[in-house]
Amino acid sequence: MSKVEMVLPVVIGGYTDFFSSIYHKKNCGIIFRGPQTPIRDTWFQLPVAYHGRASSIIVSGADVVRLRGQSAPTDSPPVQFGPSEKLDFELEMYSNLGKDDVCSKEHIELANEAARQGIVLLKKDDNALPLTKATCKTVVAIGPHAKATNVMLGNYAGVPCQMTFPIVGLEKYAKVEYQMGCSEILCRNRTFIFDAMEALKNADATIIYVGIDLSIEAESRDRVDLDLPGYQNELIQMVSDAAKGPVVIVVLSAGGVDLSLAKNHPNVKAILWAGYPGEKGGQAIADILFGKYNPGGRLPHTWYPNDYVSKLPMTSMPLRPVNGYPGRTYKLSDGVKNNFSLRIKKKELKGKDGGSQSNYF
Repeated sequence: MSKVEMVLPVVIGGYTDFFSSIYHKKNCGIIFRGPQTPIRDTWFQLPVAYHGRASSIIVSGADVVRLRGQSAPTDSPPVQFGPSEKLDFELEMYSNLGKDDVCSKEHIELANEAARQGIVLLKKDDNALPLTKATCKTVVAIGPHAKATNVMLGNYAGVPCQMTFPIVGLEKYAKVEYQMGCSEILCRNRTFIFDAMEALKNADATIIYVGIDLSIEAESRDRVDLDLPGYQNELIQMVSDAAKGPVVIVVLSAGGVDLSLAKNHPNVKAILWAGYPGEKGGQAIADILFGKYNPGGRLPHTWYPNDYVSKLPMTSMPLRPVNGYPGRTYKLSDGVKNNFSLRIKKKELKGKDGGSQSNYF
């Protein structure tokens, strides 16, 4: 090790996972397929299954069992099986860091900033946003994601340092009354919608947190439609009908959902898409609602209306429309319209004006 020269950045090989080693693969295979056929023949045919790199560095002096796996030597065309020949420093150089290093004040603020930058403004009418402390002293937070915690982390997340769920973020700006609206994300009954409507009497503004979660969309878990689950649309409709002040919809999801009802409802003055914003997502959403930070206007993928799913098979990928086939993406599909748009008013914003640019959208 004393002769190793650290040169960064290091080009990382392909797999550095449990399946990189035949020993790990066998152990996993026994769990899933039993001891008779733990490793399928196709595993030996993976072209980049190992790359001859190890992904473990331990304390000097400890006994080491070198991992074995596939590699493709430059001087020998056939893939060979044997011990790893390299150590992957770029993957391992942070392995000695602990919670105090990861959960520093700077890193927590970075999580907050990342969440703020990922939130997208989809609708804004009548200068509804930003809300102000002067006019919004009491806010009602409703919906299955108003107390979202782990769902904000999305897939494959580590242990959060400091979770801030949505209503806690709001409490820094206003008095908050919480109503669940739905008992869970599938929103399979309407019982709690009526309780939510009762809470609107003294509300200066209403925030409805809707969306989906990893029980509906995830790896190996496809959705059957693009609607909000269960009675979530009815929650939006009934609460928005009864609300006296502005209604803002906040959507937590990875994939798009059909928001036609919210978009067209006259009392819904604003819609934000937050994705799965991470551990500080609740604070980031509140910061945008109250104008501390300006949302973006850039969705990372096309959002289709719900009826689009009946027009083509999920496995059909041609982009251009032809002979009744609707095509894909907002650029080419004749069944998708870019109905969400933002326009900046032709007003010069000078540095001395102060305030937030949110006022000029």
